[in-house]
Order: sequence, then structure tokens, then C-alpha cells
Amino acid sequence: MRSGVRGLVARAVVPLVLLMLCVPAAAMGQAPGTAPPGTLKVSASGDLVTLEAVDVPLDQVLRKLGEVLRTRIVIETVLGRDLGKTRVTRNFNAIPSDQAFRRLLVGRNYALMQGKDHVDELRVFDGTTGSRELAPPDRTLARPTRPRPAPPADAPQDEAAEAARLRQTALSASDASERRQAMEELSSVSDEKLIRDTLLQALARECDTDVLQAVLSLVARQDDVPADALRNFVASDRDGSTRAIALDHLVAQTPDDPATRTLLRSLASSDANQDVREAASNALESLEPKDGDGPAPVPARRGRRQ
Repeated sequence: MRSGVRGLVARAVVPLVLLMLCVPAAAMGQAPGTAPPGTLKVSASGDLVTLEAVDVPLDQVLRKLGEVLRTRIVIETVLGRDLGKTRVTRNFNAIPSDQAFRRLLVGRNYALMQGKDHVDELRVFDGTTGSRELAPPDRTLARPTRPRPAPPADAPQDEAAEAARLRQTALSASDASERRQAMEELSSVSDEKLIRDTLLQALARECDTDVLQAVLSLVARQDDVPADALRNFVASDRDGSTRAIALDHLVAQTPDDPATRTLLRSLASSDANQDVREAASNALESLEPKDGDGPAPVPARRGRRQ
């Protein structure tokens, strides 16, 4: 009787062993709910982008975004191979398209051409000539560009006076749209100290999301915005989407600063805003090498654009 039972157990074990051997190793090693490498999903609702990319070349991510958003993507030829080798793992959930591009291109030179309700064109450049399109534009959806109004005939001719007026408006106007417009126009001012001081005050006290986006666009063009000012803004309780953008600028500027890495770990684990938590987690992943890897590459600092 016992020998019969043992035979029955043995016959049951053999199929079980064979079944386990047939399970793919990749499936056994992949954590439940984790997307496999090469996953790329992009969707858009209006100008809000939702993206999931797991170990995907950056040029493919940009191409897919261009297709979904109907945004023209132009890459300088010299950068094509680099973008193909750069692999990214990012998750965005319903964020504006310009923020999605900014987060993907931290540390790179680029220009966004904003249309009426979405990004019309993205140019990534190295300063040399030659370019290629990753996503040709759909000409049937092209939007006419709005001409910039000419300054009134009685506009101040003295640059210093005009710069002072713009600074005053950017910091003190009661209408947020006026503050944003003045902040955008400050980019044409040659007084770097005035711009820097204006940015520091705006980072310390501005709360309007649209104005803060203009502030951070100007921050991206500067070389000398103190890291402490960016850290204080990122750690504040203001709008999460703009804090996430500022965090990307901070990481590009001070990737090896212990204070920056300490802040990133704190934000990744406990910030109340999902955008900030995700941006901090992604930054840490890019800065801290995995086991067996060499030192993490230092992100290139964003050059000033004219």
C-alpha cells in the first residue's frame, strides 16, 4: 500500500516540476504590476499628457509624444545618436505637455514653441548646424502664429528704465497675467543682476502657477541662480507641477550636492504632491547608479539661450 502511495506522489511531482521548468525566467523575476523594459505608453487629453516609459530610448519617447500631441520635433543631427543611447524611465500623469518635455530634457539645450493651446514645436540643439525631424508636423493642424504687438510709440527708450518697470510689474502688479507678461519680457533685458534679483524675489513669494512657469522658464536661461533659492522653492508648499520643474533644474545644476540629494530623498518619500514625488524618485534613479554600474553620469548644465 505504501509503495503505491509513493508511486502516486512521484507521478504527481514529475508534471509539477515540468510545469515549473516551462515558466519563463523573465516572468518569474518580474515583480507583479511592474511594466517590462521597453514599455512605452502615451496618451493625451487636450494638453495634458499621461506617459509610462520603462527603459526606452529618449528619441523614441520624443517621437511618440510628437505623434500624440501633433508637435513638430526637430533634433540637431549631432545629437541623434546620443538621444538614441539615452534610455529613460518616467511616469507622468496628466501633466501639461510643456512640463513633460522639460522633465525629459533636463540638462539639454532646447526651445519650445508654444501654440495657442499646446506645444507646436520642440527643437533640441547642440549649437551646431544640421537637424532632422523625428515627428513631421501635420500641416492640416498647423496654427497661425500670433504676431507680437509692437511697442507703443511712447514706450521708454532708456533700457534701464524699461528694465526697472518690468521688474516692478513682475513683482508687484495685482493682475497675475501682467506679472507673467512682464516676467517673460525680462528675458530681453541685458541687466543680469536685475534679472537674478527679480527671480530670487519671485521664487520666494510668487504663488500663481502661470507666473511661476514664466519664472522657471527664465531660470532655465540663467547660470547663476543660487541652488539654495531653488531648494527652498522645491521644498515649499506651493504648486506641485512648478516645484517639479524647479526640481529638475536643481538636479541639473547641483547633481553631486549632498543637500540636493538629501532633499530628493525626503521629497520622494513624503511630499504631499504626486508630481514632486515622481520627479524626485526619477531624479534619484538617474543620479544613483545601480549595483554593478559605474558612477552615475553628471547631467549637462543647460546653456543660456538667446
